[in-house]
Amino acid sequence: MTLRCRLLLPLLAGLMLAGCPSTGQRPLVAERDGVADPAAAGGWLADARTGCRLRSPDATAGLTARWTGACRDGRAEGEGVLEWFEDGQRLGRYKGGFRGGYREGLAVVRWYRDGVVVGSHEGEFQQGRRNGIGVSVAPNGMYRGEFRDGRREGQGVLILPEGLLYEGGFRNNLMDGPGILAFADGTRFAGRFANGKQSGDGTTVWANGDLFTGPHSHARPDGKGSFTPAGGLPETRVYRDGELEKEEH
Repeated sequence: MTLRCRLLLPLLAGLMLAGCPSTGQRPLVAERDGVADPAAAGGWLADARTGCRLRSPDATAGLTARWTGACRDGRAEGEGVLEWFEDGQRLGRYKGGFRGGYREGLAVVRWYRDGVVVGSHEGEFQQGRRNGIGVSVAPNGMYRGEFRDGRREGQGVLILPEGLLYEGGFRNNLMDGPGILAFADGTRFAGRFANGKQSGDGTTVWANGDLFTGPHSHARPDGKGSFTPAGGLPETRVYRDGELEKEEH
C-alpha cells in the first residue's frame, strides 16, 4: 500500500468525526465527543414574543429565538419554523415538526454564517435526535444514509472534499462492517472495516491495476495474501504492517 493511502485513512476517520461548520466562536450545532448531535447539550429556547419553548442544541446564553407555529402547554407543537439569532444575526433555521417542544418528523435544518448557508441537514427526527434516513452537508463533506440517536449508524455514503468516497456500514459515526472505500487517485478497497479502519480480509486495487487480496489491519495489508501485478500472474506475498516481508513464487 502506498504511503499516501496509509496516511489518508487515519485522516478520513478524523474527518468523519467533524461536526457542523463553526462561527469561529463556538459550534453552530452542539457537539458531544466531537460529533454534531442535534440532541446533545443545549437547552430550551423561548420565543420572547409568545413565551413558547423549544428544545435546541443551539440554546446558549445570548441567543434569541423566533417560532412560527402552534404552542401547546407552553411548548412548540406541530409544524412550523424555528430561527435562532445572536446579536441580530441569524445563525440557524429549522423547518419541520415539534412534539412537546422536541424536534419530531421530517425537517430541514440550515446553519448560517454572515448570511450564507454553511451547512444543512434534511431528514427524520425523533425526540429531538436525527433518526432514520437523512442527508447532512458541511464544508468538510456530505453524508447520506441512516442515523440512530443522532449518529451515523447503519448503511450510508460519505463523500469528502479530497475526493474520498466510502459506501457501506457505519457504527457510532465510524466506518464499520462491509464497505467500499475509493480514493481520488483511483485506489479502491473492498472488504471489512472496524472503528473507521480497514480490518480483516479484503481486496485493495491500486490505480496502476495492481491487486492484493488478503488480511488487512489498521488500514494496511497485514498477513499472507495473493498479489497480482497489473497484467501479470498472481503470486503469494506476506505483508507486515503494510510492508512487504516475503514473496512466494
